[in-house]
Order: sequence, then C-alpha cells, then structure tokens
Amino acid sequence: MVVIPMTLSSVPGAGDVAARSTSACGVTSFGRHQLHHEPPDLHVVRLDGSLEIEEGLAMLAANAEYVARARYILLLVDLRTAWVAPVETRKLVATIDRRCSPWFLGCIGGSFSSRVMMNVGVRAANFFCPGGMTAAFFEEEAPARAWLYAQRRRMTETS
Repeated sequence: MVVIPMTLSSVPGAGDVAARSTSACGVTSFGRHQLHHEPPDLHVVRLDGSLEIEEGLAMLAANAEYVARARYILLLVDLRTAWVAPVETRKLVATIDRRCSPWFLGCIGGSFSSRVMMNVGVRAANFFCPGGMTAAFFEEEAPARAWLYAQRRRMTETS
C-alpha cells in the first residue's frame, strides 16, 4: 500500500478546495464541512454531506504544521449531521502519512453507519500506527469534551 504525504498537492483539486475554503469567526469551511481550533489543543470538526477526497486533504493540510509538532491530537467530531465518506476518501485517509503521536476522537451523535465508518477509519489508522488513534462515542457534547479533557490531562501528566 502506498503512503500518501499530507499535502495539498497529493490529489489534484485539493489546492482548489483550500483556495475556496472560507473562514469566519475562526471557523474554516471546506465545502459544507467545518473545522476550527479551540486553544490550547482542541480541534472541532463538523462533517456535513459527502466528504470528498479534496475536502479531506484540504482539511488535513490546513492543520499539517500543528499536527507535525503536536505530542497528541484532540478532535471533537460532530457526527450529528448526515455525512458519508466515499470509498475513495476512506482509502486515502487510511494511507495518509502521519506521525505516531496519539489521536483522540470524541465523537458526538451519529447514526449507526457513521459510527461504523468512523470505527473502520480508526482501525485502518491503527494498522499503520498501532494504538495511535482512539475514538469514543457520546450522545451529547459535554461528555465528549470531558473525555477529551481527561485525555489531555493524561497526556500532559506523563510528560
């Protein structure tokens, strides 16, 4: 399997999506999907509709510098809207070159199928970097945030 570096130039059109992305109040939109950073280390992702390859790569590339230096990654992922990741996007995401720093995904809501899709993505990522990604699912935002903050405490206490 080919490992694809996390850059805008990896897939034709990804740079076009980044160029068309919009930012307002710290929220950056990639098509219908949104991403914003909450200091010091939490990224909030809202997926809406089909997550195309170019949009996913543009999202990742927008945070590539942060990801490259982070000791751990905290993601609050809102799955409450109807979203899908086509098979091409899932394959691409599974092969993105990433450091083996731990990723923690606190997922809010989501249908059975979106939770399965997220779990498949986590398993694929862990195939390339064992134990590097953990996802937990919650119905409400507050418990998801509490779980992510507990992961932050655990990661910073072990420094």
